[in-house]
Amino acid sequence: MRTTLLAGFVCLAALTLKAQNIPEYSILSIPDTLRANAGAVIRDHSLLLDIASPGEIEARHRAVYAVLNERGLDWTKIVLPYDRFTSLHDVRCVVYDALGVLVKKYDKKDFQDIAYLDQLTMAEDGRYLLLDLSGNTLPFTFELSYTQRSKSALFCPDYLPQPGYHVSVEHSRCRVQVPAQQTLLYKNERSPKPEISRDEKFVSYAWTFEHLAAIPDEPYNLPIGQLAPAVRLNLANFEIDGFSGSFTSWDGFARWNQQMVSSLSPLSKSTVREIRQLTEGLSEKEKIRAVYRFLQNNTRYISIQLGIGGWKPFDPNFVHDKKYGDCKALSWYTRCLLEAAGIPAYYTLVYAGDTPRELDPGFPNNAFNHVVVTVPTSDGDTTWLECTAQTIPFGYTGTFTGNRKALAIDGEHAQIVHIPAPPADQNNHVDSVRIQLLDDGKTTSIRWNATYTWLAIEDDDFYAAAFQADPAERKKWIDRNFKIKGGRVESFELGLDTAIGKTPAGRVGVEAVSTQLLTISPTRIYFQPNFFQPWTSTLTPDSTRISPVFRRFGHTYTADLEVRVPLGWSPESLPAAVEDVTAFGKFSRTVSFSGGVLNYRRSITLEAGTFPKERYGELVAFFKKMKKWDGESAVFVQKS
Repeated sequence: MRTTLLAGFVCLAALTLKAQNIPEYSILSIPDTLRANAGAVIRDHSLLLDIASPGEIEARHRAVYAVLNERGLDWTKIVLPYDRFTSLHDVRCVVYDALGVLVKKYDKKDFQDIAYLDQLTMAEDGRYLLLDLSGNTLPFTFELSYTQRSKSALFCPDYLPQPGYHVSVEHSRCRVQVPAQQTLLYKNERSPKPEISRDEKFVSYAWTFEHLAAIPDEPYNLPIGQLAPAVRLNLANFEIDGFSGSFTSWDGFARWNQQMVSSLSPLSKSTVREIRQLTEGLSEKEKIRAVYRFLQNNTRYISIQLGIGGWKPFDPNFVHDKKYGDCKALSWYTRCLLEAAGIPAYYTLVYAGDTPRELDPGFPNNAFNHVVVTVPTSDGDTTWLECTAQTIPFGYTGTFTGNRKALAIDGEHAQIVHIPAPPADQNNHVDSVRIQLLDDGKTTSIRWNATYTWLAIEDDDFYAAAFQADPAERKKWIDRNFKIKGGRVESFELGLDTAIGKTPAGRVGVEAVSTQLLTISPTRIYFQPNFFQPWTSTLTPDSTRISPVFRRFGHTYTADLEVRVPLGWSPESLPAAVEDVTAFGKFSRTVSFSGGVLNYRRSITLEAGTFPKERYGELVAFFKKMKKWDGESAVFVQKS
């Protein structure tokens, strides 16, 4: 009865408000079609870009967000960056309650002004304004407006009308105005052609979007940038701090980079002699490895982003003497060291992280946030060097930069290259467990060896972080990731193999005992063979799925068990052998018993790739079966 009365009250309130002209920003005025899957609704959005010259651009932003529920809270922390090249003006924010009634007004002085500094940043002239609105009662609406003025068209923003999952759009528009003598380059992604108007002085481009339904954040979905509409924008020519560049070709963009590095000094003669002595008599691959080890042993990553330093590397002699630098400085320094050793290498720009930007051969743009080094070798192979980490294995391409396009720069020329990711069978997490029941009839001794190869080093259990941690943190990591029922870890060790020609591998050895791992009765022993790496993930069926099924990286998970049971015991029931192959991967299991020893081996391989959304149900069923198979038990009986 209470629910019925409440629903009736809400309906009556809605009808009353409608009769009284609902305020513009009332939540009740949002169409039902925009509420589905939505955490936030962009009620109205405009981006007005006036590009006066390659060195001057003004962007006027205005957006009205209705935050409906917890899914929309990410949009309530307003972050507005600025630096010596970009300034902020006319910053305002107005908050309204659920019915569109004014709650509070903010201007620029009410925002926190914060520097981009952390433990890895020594100096940074970038700052940001922050306003946190998450404390407001849900649902609520806020209107944000501000103007950005940039001293370079390098910072021309893209137009992203639907910037995230669970965000619907009621109305959005973008207008770009450029001088008639300038050329605007644009790329429509899932977007209509612009309306174009001209007069004697200016050319204007306009895009408009209406009623875009929210895109849900589905399991294994594509990045939002590959699902939502977008318009990529660039002025054909740009300049920054006296350096001119062009987006008319990737070579034009390379020439801009070359301008900055050409003013840097070559390595000192003493450093060149040091590197030549270090690499004398070594093979090509051994020289590359020796230079990389020299880099890791003698430098560390520190971010210094002052002025043009956000794009221009430090002088290599500065890095050599000071023994630190950011990704640009360390990568350019490494390239110079390799050159001294007689090895050609390329300074390579990439967009690192979980959502890499796609590089279009026909649409050059500044889609980069990181630098690595590309080293082609005479055998037709390529070595990729991440220059910012002291412990990363030689030639390792991880999830930060793997499986994406990058831009290798060779002087005034550029080439789009693909940084590979290892296949699924090389990204292998192997748990190998050996168990023996001791003479007291209740205690089991356990030797648990784990191996993490290639991407599993950083993904599975976060082994890389544990390897670099202090002893106390390592012990906590062991306790979290090597759990044994009724068990006690007596000793453990960690190692990392990085030999040339071998797959990088992290290794863990754990010695433990348990009094509860096996359930022992006078006539039977019960236990779950795969107690140490059971598949627990499940997926919810979804017949209305929007996104294709996407996995950027493939992985293999192997559980290998050997159990020695006491004399006089034999299996009553064991898990059956299984082999199940799907489009998404493979599950296989073998079980055998001989000479008092149970051998159990299970392997799961999940492949990388993009699969039609219609096949999502197959993945749901595959996960369900794997969870069932991994939870099956073994029973032993005592012979009479």
